[in-house]
Amino acid sequence: MRIYAFVIFFLLACPLLSQITIDGFFEDWESAPGVVVFGDSNYDSNGTELEELSVTNDADFLYLKIKLSEEIDLVDEDDLASLRVFIDADNDQSTGYPASSNLGSEYGIDFQNKLIYNDVYYPEFYEMSLYSLEVTGMPTITSDEFEIMISREFLGDQICLIVKEELSGDVIPNQGVLFTYDFHNEFIEHVDISIEKEEDIDIRLLAYNLQHNLFDYEDEFSRIINSLDPDIISFSEVSEVSSSQMISYFDEYIDHPEWFVMKNGDVMAVSKFPFSGGWTVTNKIGASLVNLPDSEFEMDFLTLYAHPPCCGNDAGRQFHFDSFVEFILDMQEEGGVGFMPFNTPFTFAGDMNLVGLNEQYNTIVNGEISDTNEFGIGGMPDWDETPLADAICRITTHSSAYTWRKNTSNPSVGEYPPGRLDFIFYSNSVMTLEKSFTLDTKKLDSNSLNQWGLELNDTYYTSDHLPIVSDFILSLSSSSDILGCTYESASNYNSVALIDDGSCEFVDCNYDSAYDDGYQQGLLDGINIEDCPGDFNGDLTISTQDLLQFLTFFGNQCE
Repeated sequence: MRIYAFVIFFLLACPLLSQITIDGFFEDWESAPGVVVFGDSNYDSNGTELEELSVTNDADFLYLKIKLSEEIDLVDEDDLASLRVFIDADNDQSTGYPASSNLGSEYGIDFQNKLIYNDVYYPEFYEMSLYSLEVTGMPTITSDEFEIMISREFLGDQICLIVKEELSGDVIPNQGVLFTYDFHNEFIEHVDISIEKEEDIDIRLLAYNLQHNLFDYEDEFSRIINSLDPDIISFSEVSEVSSSQMISYFDEYIDHPEWFVMKNGDVMAVSKFPFSGGWTVTNKIGASLVNLPDSEFEMDFLTLYAHPPCCGNDAGRQFHFDSFVEFILDMQEEGGVGFMPFNTPFTFAGDMNLVGLNEQYNTIVNGEISDTNEFGIGGMPDWDETPLADAICRITTHSSAYTWRKNTSNPSVGEYPPGRLDFIFYSNSVMTLEKSFTLDTKKLDSNSLNQWGLELNDTYYTSDHLPIVSDFILSLSSSSDILGCTYESASNYNSVALIDDGSCEFVDCNYDSAYDDGYQQGLLDGINIEDCPGDFNGDLTISTQDLLQFLTFFGNQCE
């Protein structure tokens, strides 16, 4: 007992450290080692304020977190802000571009123009692509906080930094103040994620935008899909591939005896299991009910696959996501466009093109419908009236979760940096995420490539999107565990509940029907009142639930 107590105390006293993952979420910054925070509480501009700069590093990258007073778009034109980061790579103010009175910048990163000014030999300079320093910022939707990774390849062990908001003129640190950063060795290395599919996994879901390239890279795609061994796939940009062509391709190239396909426009669901139903949510979103084997699963599985419009079309994306929320809420009620049993697990996956307003992300996760006149008031989309979960798919050997990048050997100035465009959302009330990852074969070593039968350029050639994977265990409640009011004569009768929890309410007491309900329920529950007197709910324990069930009827006047 003393050993256990010591271990618990140690864990509480020493919280686990983490390393930064560039995914658009910021909890890891709270426990990452060596983070330096520079705050600016002075509201000294007439526009968007820079409030805080946090900095840390690992062996390969410099990491920045920038907090602003307004929600902005980092890399697209925005009337509220335009961010630049100036890096004095040699900590020598006499070299480079004079970004301030005491900082000479070798590299000036301009996010909205999507370029880097190389001022190493200033006053001579030239422009570089953001890819030259592997600059990646997230989230790709509007936010008042961003995290950014920058390669350390051309940076010294000690650097100086300035972040500037061009429209308001605000800078952090303020003019005349020098922010010097020393790279440290306290970081925690990321553990590589194995792509192996564990035996206890119920469903492995793959989401993959094929960029209309299936027939051009049949061998490459087959190596990727076979190595990942998915059970259900959400394909995007497959408008040129018919259902029969996809079946033929899988029959010839993929190592599983039988596949099933359902298509909706340029998106498609492919499954090892047959489909028992399908719906067109919009021309960009399809839904298919996967008929899982009754011998292994208590429920079927609803897969939704999507590819809404890209880039500046915020209104178009919002329409499709409003439609998704209306559909999924309707599927949870009888009498609508379709119906799935209570607690049916579901996913919403694909190339979501989430690059604009964060309203669209909130619609998916929280069910916040924008056009309530057209689609209703919305509501939390999971079965337990909570948000959907977002499976973060980090690249297996990398500290970022980007799923899209420009797959050319020399990206041009002005090209968008890598971003997280592909998502897997899921109903975490009834399923557990065991593992999720993004596969980039160019970041695998030769041993890993050989182990999984992959080649270095497989994901590079096939698409500008990377395949993302999530492994789920279906944590469905056993049907015998569903609690609720099981008496049909009660006003709050629950048709899916099989164990009465004493919550029944009777507005108008009808003795005969109540007696019949109780008698039948006793038969169903196998109650033998003589074996356990007072055990009204049949759980073999006399508890407050039995008392509550008795008090439900106490004091009623029955005719």
